[in-house]
Amino acid sequence: MTNPYLSRSIGDWTVDTNWAVYGADHQKFGTVDEVHSLFLVVGKGRLFRREYYIRVRAITTVERECVYLNVSTSEIDERDWDRIPDIAGKDAELYVPSVDAIAESLAAG
Repeated sequence: MTNPYLSRSIGDWTVDTNWAVYGADHQKFGTVDEVHSLFLVVGKGRLFRREYYIRVRAITTVERECVYLNVSTSEIDERDWDRIPDIAGKDAELYVPSVDAIAESLAAG
């Protein structure tokens, strides 16, 4: 069975795993590990790898297999993005599942 979080739509873009993620300062932050409808799971580091949950509203553009954010790489560490977003709480109004996400859910049973 394929992993539904490897490639899918997030906001207005289609994003794939292993794509580079850059901050507004044009510094590479990490790579995409998973794609969800409201956030990306981005891994940073090799030996001591950490996961960050980058909200869709932080994405400014996606091009040439790169995701660009509206915050600098240093600002990411200052935010609470090392925790899974509360999609049932403050981010709930942003949650609109894509057609692909609904189809995948139905197919999964």
